[in-house]
Amino acid sequence: MKRGKLSALSAVVLTLTGALLANAPAADGVSVQGGLSLVCDRGDAENVWCFLDTPDFPGGSVAVDVEISNPAQPTTRQWTLRANLAPACQADFDPSATPASWVCHNVTGDGWLHLSVPKLGEERAVVGLRWGR
Repeated sequence: MKRGKLSALSAVVLTLTGALLANAPAADGVSVQGGLSLVCDRGDAENVWCFLDTPDFPGGSVAVDVEISNPAQPTTRQWTLRANLAPACQADFDPSATPASWVCHNVTGDGWLHLSVPKLGEERAVVGLRWGR
């Protein structure tokens, strides 16, 4: 799959808006930066997950960003990051807290990253993945 495209699952099933961040081509001695962010707007009661997929991850450390606006319930939740379908990193978060970021180290590269963040139907979630090399 070409760089910069959302997975068919994200684009078709979720029909959510994604914004591709800087994604420069690799060159000797040049830092490669990349990432993806997604806004999961309010939906119905069945819309309880915000999914973000990217095929562009080169491996190494990746930052996970999560913000939930107007949380319906302040109960602790857990986001999960998978690399090539294998669990890579996860953390609990408080949806009523300010936006937060976590860093996952030694994540397998040369493949897909899949971030799953739980949200309740009327909430708005903003999630992102960022990396650099």
